[in-house]
Amino acid sequence: MSETTRSETRPISAAFDALTPIVDAVNDGAFHLAYWYDENDDASIAEAGRRVTRKVLSALGIRAGEHLLDVGCGPGAPAVLMASESGARITGVAISDEEVAHARRRAAAAGLAGQVEFRQADYMELPFPDAAFDGVVAIEALLGAPDLPAALRELHRVLRPGGRFAFCHCTKEVALEDGQMTRFNTSTWGSELPTLSQWLDVIRSAGFSVEEYAQFGPRVLGQKDRYHQALAARRTELVSTAGEEAVGRFEQSMAGFFAPEAGTIGYALIAGRRSRD
Repeated sequence: MSETTRSETRPISAAFDALTPIVDAVNDGAFHLAYWYDENDDASIAEAGRRVTRKVLSALGIRAGEHLLDVGCGPGAPAVLMASESGARITGVAISDEEVAHARRRAAAAGLAGQVEFRQADYMELPFPDAAFDGVVAIEALLGAPDLPAALRELHRVLRPGGRFAFCHCTKEVALEDGQMTRFNTSTWGSELPTLSQWLDVIRSAGFSVEEYAQFGPRVLGQKDRYHQALAARRTELVSTAGEEAVGRFEQSMAGFFAPEAGTIGYALIAGRRSRD
């Protein structure tokens, strides 16, 4: 990683370091949103989060023995789940040392340390050779990319020709009020939120062939009160382990992220492959 890239990502890395113990506790090691069928679905936030991971895994179609790159792997729960259910070998990367440490402990506890590897790395400048992976997955990891087209080109570079990808991200469905958009963008490191059409365009422009996409925003973002409730239920415990300041920042970020009205933000899963050269 160049010194320029390192200096640009250091503030984000430090923020994730502070948030990791909170996410690990509230969402059982998954730094992504969850999926509920309706208001009567009583799944925990952790179990509903695993539904998202499994949807991504199903769309990806990775097979036993293949090598998958998990970009922005967080505290490691999705990678461990995908490895255990697919038999694939998985390398997860995150810019946060704390996330990597939590992820390694999780893989070891699951008995998968030999199948799942975690490394500190920036997805804008990956430490892997060309065509190193059979699959690439990014679950909400690209939203904060400082240069989304460049990030996608880097993922394209490390994916073998014919290799498969699955990206899962929020989408802008309708125009938002300035205040709501500002609060949302602040919670995602200031990045502009693309529409689904814009996501498809930028992914294709990077050289990927899109073969499937699905929109299930209402089942992910339509249950936003559940995220607040899950955090509130464990707030005292979290303050004792992560500190009041970190918990307060997380609450503020959640408030901004969920500020837009229902139906204005979507959640898309986009899958396909790198065209054969």
